[in-house]
Amino acid sequence: MKNIFIVDDSTAIRERLHSAIVEISGARVVGEADSQEEALSMILISNADIVVLDIQLMKGSGIEVLRQLKKMQPAIKVMVLTNHAYPQFRQECLKLGADGFLDKSKDFSLLDGVLRDWISQSAEC
Repeated sequence: MKNIFIVDDSTAIRERLHSAIVEISGARVVGEADSQEEALSMILISNADIVVLDIQLMKGSGIEVLRQLKKMQPAIKVMVLTNHAYPQFRQECLKLGADGFLDKSKDFSLLDGVLRDWISQSAEC
């Protein structure tokens, strides 16, 4: 079972993600946050394997969450899912260790397949 943590400033998006993730075999949602500080503290105590992370948060930045998280837990998989899918943000996130980067407005439907792939790859190891 893979533990997935959701970080997004939108309650509606968090609910949509939660509903989609619970339908994936081998996945469970272990927490949600809408701010940088809350995300960093809760991700670490939740024992998350995967984080779905937005760049824009209520307080703080998803990029800063990514930067700090990858320093503390380099093995954790992070999928950035954002409406701010500009090339400079994509490059920065990938440079900081994001394992994927999707545009919410165009790629939201791809997230399910990516998460399923990540879960099945880790099950094979």
